[in-house]
Amino acid sequence: MKIVDGVVYLTAAEFKFLWNYGTDNSVVIGAHWQGKTELSVNLIARPLMGKAPIWIWDYNNKFSHLMPDNVIHSVSELKYGTQILVPFDKSPEHFEQFCAAANNLSDLHVIIDEAHNYCSAHRISPEFAILVRDKGNQNVSYTCIFQRPANVYKDIISNAAHRFVLAFDVPTDVKYLRDWLGIECELFLSPDSVNRRYFKDMQQHPKLPRYSFVYRDMHELKPVVVVGGLKLKP
Repeated sequence: MKIVDGVVYLTAAEFKFLWNYGTDNSVVIGAHWQGKTELSVNLIARPLMGKAPIWIWDYNNKFSHLMPDNVIHSVSELKYGTQILVPFDKSPEHFEQFCAAANNLSDLHVIIDEAHNYCSAHRISPEFAILVRDKGNQNVSYTCIFQRPANVYKDIISNAAHRFVLAFDVPTDVKYLRDWLGIECELFLSPDSVNRRYFKDMQQHPKLPRYSFVYRDMHELKPVVVVGGLKLKP
């Protein structure tokens, strides 16, 4: 562990992720090809496989290798337990049916990949809203994976106790995330960027390498920065 100007830098070996299934929600945010789905597979989905009920809306077929015998393609096939739904029909209507089915249950974790396709900054469908806002009382938690944070419904982030952010090169996204996670999100920008307000020393705070992420447990005062990301399993 290294602390520089109050920023806590960790290696993959030093990073420990502890969360409570059924009560702790999470979000994983990042640009294309930065490792957000792989992080979700290894930190959230893989540890739950075969141990706790989990439903996955696997938009891009990135989770199916975890338990191929439990892969389905329609909400009509859902049953309680481990279900990886790789949808042939990716429409908002089919996704809403998925959320409605989850909302009829208790004791469940739900992973939604590419969640930005099913909401906007000012709009969220009724069943998706219930899943995000109300199901914690029934021990139903969620992980939402998405790209542009300013373009998703704010409750998805605000109700998440665990927030992971991978690399962004869009300054407006970084500025938006400063409020949601902390000023450490600036470290995704080049040190000479005019949008870096706090960390301008190039030697002390270089731009983070690919697959690095900022993690904030909202029960803690500050985020941590995991440099280089995790050593992920295939």
